[in-house]
Amino acid sequence: LRFDITGEYRGKSLFLAQDKYPGGGPIFGPGTNEYTADIESWVGLANAYIDLGTWHCVTPYIGGGVGFANISVLGLKDVNVPQEGVAFGTDSTDTNFAWAVYAGLAYDVTPAVTLDLSYRYTDLGDVKSGPVTTYQGDFAYNGLEINHITSNDLMLGVRWKFGGSQAPMPVSYK
Repeated sequence: LRFDITGEYRGKSLFLAQDKYPGGGPIFGPGTNEYTADIESWVGLANAYIDLGTWHCVTPYIGGGVGFANISVLGLKDVNVPQEGVAFGTDSTDTNFAWAVYAGLAYDVTPAVTLDLSYRYTDLGDVKSGPVTTYQGDFAYNGLEINHITSNDLMLGVRWKFGGSQAPMPVSYK
């Protein structure tokens, strides 16, 4: 059983989305909106891992973590294609509960050094942009909700052990 605490900055990622609406009468017909924004976040997790045994210096493991995600929506732009309208959202930040699950393989290179290859699925929660206003300032709405922000990560790491026991040696066949 192992534990760790992780903190990470997830740099700006481009958010792209599109929706369509049916319209409302002869003046306001059907159309689409195209959304773009940058999303960045800080994530902190407390994690626990269970090693499933060691064979020839290789240890498979599973784990999970809980913590927080501080997510920012930056520079939201809403382009209404048929109406040729553009609206901009103010920057906004939300802090959410975050969770993760892990699966990986650790390889004991020496008694003190382990290479670690792992997969992580992380759920960062939801975020909402600030108020969105048209370029002319004649129309506004509360903001765009971006739901279910998740991440699939493949990670390669190195672990150092202090005061650990001797690493299991590979089996040699004669």
